[in-house]
Amino acid sequence: MLVAVTAVCLVGLVFTRSKLLRVGLLLQIGALASNLVLYALILHLDSATSYDPNFPYQWIDVNLPLILTVLNAASLVVLSYGMARWQRARDVGFTVLQALVSGVVVALFLFNIIPIEPFRFFAERYGSSLWFFYLALAAAFFAAWVFLLRLACWKQQRVVTLLLGLGAVLFVFQAPGGFSLFFVLPNLVLYSSFLLSWLLLMLGFLLLIQTERVRKQTQQPQALALPAQRP
Repeated sequence: MLVAVTAVCLVGLVFTRSKLLRVGLLLQIGALASNLVLYALILHLDSATSYDPNFPYQWIDVNLPLILTVLNAASLVVLSYGMARWQRARDVGFTVLQALVSGVVVALFLFNIIPIEPFRFFAERYGSSLWFFYLALAAAFFAAWVFLLRLACWKQQRVVTLLLGLGAVLFVFQAPGGFSLFFVLPNLVLYSSFLLSWLLLMLGFLLLIQTERVRKQTQQPQALALPAQRP
């Protein structure tokens, strides 16, 4: 799935006209690369026959999840403003709303849905704090609200907004601290959410790229026809 999404993003670099969309796709490729490295480390750890104190456990539990979360969030924010340009009068208020909703949802998610013990375990193990996991989860949620709570995106492309927003919501499970759901949810449910997240994001990218491709094709004949119309 990750390889398929990477291929879609690479193809999208050819068909997208907007520089913001291209930057968003490049950031997404970085997130995908980080995720591939993460899965490779997990597979290597699962195949180990004994405990290795020198194994980079922090990269599995904190570092790589943080990198791919930040890159994914940055990608979706850039794509959002590539689809619908920034409008100061409207977007400032919605950005504040998105940040507040992200903070409230993460607080509910962190202290009411997930037991706090796994977060304390990670914090003590890596010398971090609950605030680190709180901010990482908030960044992941913000990537969802930048689509779902932004009216300009809904007006431009409703289906793309829905797909990318829902994909970003499920992507929260891959953020630092999201792995603590291993203590709550069955592994099958958790891995299914991973798969569904990337599937929704890939469909959103495909539809966005196809829309840009069609728009580019329709604008080229119009641009060629303009000189002919001049007296």
